[in-house]
Amino acid sequence: MSKLIYLSKSDFRIAKSCPTKLYYKKLGYPQNQEENYGFSFSALIITKIAQLLYKNGIEISVNTEDEDGVISGINETNIKLQEKNITLFKPLIYHQNKLARLDILAKRDHKFDLIYIKPRAIDIKYKPLLRNKKDGKINSIWKGYLEDITFQVYILSELLASLNDQNNQFEINTYLCLPIKDKLCLSCLGSNFSIFSDYESKNKSDYKIEYLGNIEELKKDHILQFINVNREIEELKEKVIRNTNNYLESIVNGFHKIPTPINKNCKNCEFRLDQLTNSSNADTRNGFNECWNHSHPQNDHILDLYQVAKIGEYNNPLINTLIAEGKSSLYDIPIETLDHHSFKTRQIIQIKHTKKNQEWISEQLAETINTWNYPLHFIDFETCRLDIAYDQTIRPNEQLAFQWSCHTISTPTSECINTSFIDISGEFPNFKFAEALMEHIGNCGTVLIWGTHEKSVLKDIYAQVSHYQYDNQRLSLWLESLIFDSELPLDPALNLKLIDMNNLTLKYYFHPLMKGRTSLKSVLPAIWKTNSYLHQMPWLSHYLQRDQSGKILNPYETLPELEIDQKYQVIKDGSGAMLAYQQILYSPFKHDPAIRAKWEILLKQYCCLDTLAMVIIWTHWQYLIAQDYCSNQAIISASDSP
Repeated sequence: MSKLIYLSKSDFRIAKSCPTKLYYKKLGYPQNQEENYGFSFSALIITKIAQLLYKNGIEISVNTEDEDGVISGINETNIKLQEKNITLFKPLIYHQNKLARLDILAKRDHKFDLIYIKPRAIDIKYKPLLRNKKDGKINSIWKGYLEDITFQVYILSELLASLNDQNNQFEINTYLCLPIKDKLCLSCLGSNFSIFSDYESKNKSDYKIEYLGNIEELKKDHILQFINVNREIEELKEKVIRNTNNYLESIVNGFHKIPTPINKNCKNCEFRLDQLTNSSNADTRNGFNECWNHSHPQNDHILDLYQVAKIGEYNNPLINTLIAEGKSSLYDIPIETLDHHSFKTRQIIQIKHTKKNQEWISEQLAETINTWNYPLHFIDFETCRLDIAYDQTIRPNEQLAFQWSCHTISTPTSECINTSFIDISGEFPNFKFAEALMEHIGNCGTVLIWGTHEKSVLKDIYAQVSHYQYDNQRLSLWLESLIFDSELPLDPALNLKLIDMNNLTLKYYFHPLMKGRTSLKSVLPAIWKTNSYLHQMPWLSHYLQRDQSGKILNPYETLPELEIDQKYQVIKDGSGAMLAYQQILYSPFKHDPAIRAKWEILLKQYCCLDTLAMVIIWTHWQYLIAQDYCSNQAIISASDSP
């Protein structure tokens, strides 16, 4: 049997962002998105609630990871649709190379209700719900969802026409199902759900869900709004059909690319692989390189410049003009055009020192570091927001700080010591979290963070202390000393300073392998892969691992897996930590101490590496300062480059 070729909803969505990407997706080119990017347990819960509102619904339960599963799902759906009255969950509809998996399809005689479910909460007091007040056009927030629904309606209409007699008319009504914001605030439904891995699925993100509460009570006062979107579908139909047919032409008779002009939007293409952070990927195909005809400089691309899109006018950025002229090198950018007061200095430093293949460090970095008071505390937080409250003490979408890691250096000659906190009980963790951090850090020293997240979390907790009238004045004063910039401490007993190392990197440090990025996940591998002296340090040596070709791995790629609930798990990014926290809350094994212990190990080893990464970078800065590097900058050894 020939391979089933089809355009799915996810294919349609990615082709809308860039038609050329469809070619890479269908041929399985590697992508650089985090594995758990965009996944939400709230979506599973909202979908389950919607299903519970329909009596005797039948789920089309198949494995869509392989072709046999897809074909089985299509055939089962077509058979079920012959019945006069039926409600299907996750039906697979297919017609002439177009495929979609619907959330809910309810048939009553010749009438069909297509339900499209999203976890995005809506304020039903706002009118019109899906359109702009001024011009009445579809709001951009909802347009993408509505185009996806239109794609589904297009397939369903064609399928029903092919399944039924010409004289048998049918009617399709389409609904967007969303949680109501005000009702979410009154609900703590989360604890009534149990979510567990689907063992039969090959996809790590496939789960099964059970409702443990009273279904009849749920039906009486549920949290969902069903919005009829027939008018919006009709408005979008012509364009969606035209685009769908255009995309189909590129895949049904042999795959070919739909030409798309290259421009500044290619910067964040998911098919642009970064060998610095994706060194363990054996598939070397690179869609981005193919679009740029393999002719661009691999390491010095024009799109790598820091804030490159800000050069020139907003509606006509210089970058697009240069690309149209065939200029794709970092060095094709005229220095005189770098005139943005906030970015110019950093951009010039990047171009200059990338060309020299040379690290750069400012003398001001040493001056800044010398002002830091010991002990030094390098901290990192793991947090989560739950759209649907799990506990009655938690508000929907409230910041939940469930874990911190801190590497402390007490004196200039002290060893680095790691301390951690984790609360995966499901109760509101923030005050325990902050109090434990306060007790560990104490009243003096320098607290180092990377980026703005940690400060934002501390601000949230400070506000929560007031909101919940939590009785700990000492904690309030301690938080104030960290989050409010003041030359004089609000409490004379407190002598704490909060320092953002990301901001210091932007001002005072550059490594060619970082390119235009300053995230912790970019700076660490750049330094780690090109400075062998770090590999000799006993407290770091176990992170030195190589791939089959002998290249040094990013330390995050060396974190070991553990088998949990019949699947091997590892946490390598923030979204993975958030997903792990939700898995602990909703798992039927949440009270199993052995499973909880394994999740704790994975969470701790990841969060620990985040703060250790900050220590490694600080150690390297100290090394460069001691070598008087800022006045005698050496070129990075080619043998050290990855």
